This record gives sequence, structure tokens and C-alpha cells, in this order.
Amino acid sequence: MHILITDDDAQMREMLSRFLGERGDEVEEASGGPAALAALERNTADLIITDVRMPEMSGVELTRQVKARHPDCSVVVMTAFGSVQMAVDAMRAGATDYISKPFKLDDVRQAVADIGIQGITVTEVKGFGRQRGHTELYRGAEYVVDFLPKTKVEMAVADDISEQVIEAISNTARTGKIGDGKIFVTNLEEVIRIRTGETGGEAV
Repeated sequence: MHILITDDDAQMREMLSRFLGERGDEVEEASGGPAALAALERNTADLIITDVRMPEMSGVELTRQVKARHPDCSVVVMTAFGSVQMAVDAMRAGATDYISKPFKLDDVRQAVADIGIQGITVTEVKGFGRQRGHTELYRGAEYVVDFLPKTKVEMAVADDISEQVIEAISNTARTGKIGDGKIFVTNLEEVIRIRTGETGGEAV
């Protein structure tokens, strides 16, 4: 699959390019809406992943122009908490879906790696906490956003380093704003590594 990543944040483009490239996708980068449109004229993409907030052209406008010029190209917009309305606008303009922008994901992954945790599972989910969703207005009509995009990170760790892991995640994920998330700690009765048959701490 040919994917075009559009974001004015070079670090975010690099992170997404690396992740998708490891999956075997053909990845191209663009620093903004005009650059993305120019890239599509040279080589049509199967999918565009674009930030919704960019200085030269918003992800909403980019979506609108892409769907007008390249209707078979799918568009997914990335949004952070507080820019859900723009994601809704992008969906109205023809975007296929929107996902939460993982600002802190790389920081969390590096922090837990620094204390020896290599295996984590990351899932894009939708839900709400105390903010309980909200109602947006679009062209005079109410649009209820019940579930907000979120990133769920799971990992299994030994008891003796669990406090270190909790501290590492808290320190790197905290912004002080609503939507920072929660940490749930649960006990695992047993862990079995299928390939080797190892159990307990050795399997983790």
C-alpha cells in the first residue's frame, strides 16, 4: 500500500513513516497540504494520513481537495483532544476515519524501554472519561460526539519493577490536561510463552 503522511511536525512524520515502513508499506511524506497535493499529482496514494491542524492548509481543506481530485484515495485524519470538531468536519468532507494523535506514545515507549520493558501492545480505541463526550455544532446542526479517540497501551511486567513502570508512564504521559488517561494495575494469574513453554516471570 502506498501511504502519504502529511504533517508539519517532522518528528511525527518520521515516527509514523518508521512504523508503517516496518509493516512493509510504501511511505511518502509531505510537510503540509500543498506539498501533499503536489505529491499526489506525481504519484497517487492509496491512503493519506494527515494532521488536522496545519498552518498552510488544514486537514479539513486537504481532505476536501483530495476527494475532489482523487476520489479513490482514502483519507484518515489525526486529531488531538480539543480538535474533535475539525475531525468531524474532515469526516463530513470525505475522510474515512479519524484517530488520536499519539503525542506521548513514543515518549512512553522509550521510558519503559529504558527500564527493560520491550514488549507493549498499542490499540486505537474510542471512549470517554469524566468529559463524557460533548455536542458540536456543524452548519447549524448538532452533532453529538459521544466517544473520543484514545490510545490504549498494555504491558505485562514483573512485580518487582511494576512501581518503576507506573512512575515512568506517569512522568512521560502527564500533561496536566483532561484526557491524560489512567493507569490500571491488575494481577496476572499465569503467563505461558507458547513457543518455549516458559511460565511466570520467565515468560514475561
